[in-house]
Amino acid sequence: LAWAFVKYSGAYVAEEAEARSRAVGIWQAPTMTAWDHRASPWAEASDSGPGKGASGAPAGGCVIKGNITNNGRIYFSYSEVGGSGTAGTAVMRAKLGAAGLSEQTVIFRQMPKLSSGNHFGSRLVFDREGHLFVTLGENNVRPTAQTLNQHQGKVVRIWTDGTVPADNPYAGRTDGAQYVWSYGHRNPQGAALNPWTGKLWEVEHGPQGGDEINIPQASKNY
Repeated sequence: LAWAFVKYSGAYVAEEAEARSRAVGIWQAPTMTAWDHRASPWAEASDSGPGKGASGAPAGGCVIKGNITNNGRIYFSYSEVGGSGTAGTAVMRAKLGAAGLSEQTVIFRQMPKLSSGNHFGSRLVFDREGHLFVTLGENNVRPTAQTLNQHQGKVVRIWTDGTVPADNPYAGRTDGAQYVWSYGHRNPQGAALNPWTGKLWEVEHGPQGGDEINIPQASKNY
């Protein structure tokens, strides 16, 4: 479950993916006390349905870019079903209006799809230059976090259309590593931009329990 604020209405927006419904729902509420995710969603994404994520929860990051009333967009992540019962984290961009979602476009897909139901991540964070960071779980297949051309256990960095920034540390590669900012992560489920430094901070599962906080740097192994 992830939250974002809609500027034009002051409402809360929540994104939740339900494994049983094979849909990604966007809910709206005027106040926190009015929140009721059992009601019908405000909008649903029409892309392929999610799988079940860590601790029974799907992947979920949600962030709004720009002013929604002036061609702004909502970006959200969810666990997308692949073949043979596997799934991976995907990121969708859409226009959010009074009637719900339109212009839905998947701008990133975690590849390969490996998860059978655990450790998708994920959180979305924009930096001050407009790059979108996406944290990706290792799908409980831990060795993949050390393999650059597999997106498990990574923080990736893309533009809003899904293209690769020229200064990504592996931008010259074409095997999937071009998206990678940092690697060696274990199911990073929290992330935010430090308001004083502008640096990304993230929190992930610790190697032997507990939590681990990192400030991911380009090409570093965590």
